[in-house]
Amino acid sequence: MICPLVGHTNRINCIIATETSYIVTTSNDCTVRQWEYDTGLCMAVFKFADPISVGRISSTFNMLFTASWDKMIRCIDLQENKVVKSFIASKEAIKCMQVTD
Repeated sequence: MICPLVGHTNRINCIIATETSYIVTTSNDCTVRQWEYDTGLCMAVFKFADPISVGRISSTFNMLFTASWDKMIRCIDLQENKVVKSFIASKEAIKCMQVTD
């Protein structure tokens, strides 16, 4: 079954497939969206002030890490669907990152 993911209003920068029943997208519309894999329904939206370049998931900690143009890395608890930590990680916009357990 093909399910379009309708919701972003600007370019999608990153698509993250998980081992669970959802995928995550990051976008130039300054949002991160969590989508239900089987239905294409948006389960959660995280809105920020600047475009989100990339996201990475730590399945060990059930955390989503995002990097954005505002030089910030944010840690989102996927169980509680909330940002639990954010910090300035660069002097420039962050365009890529790697997360290891």
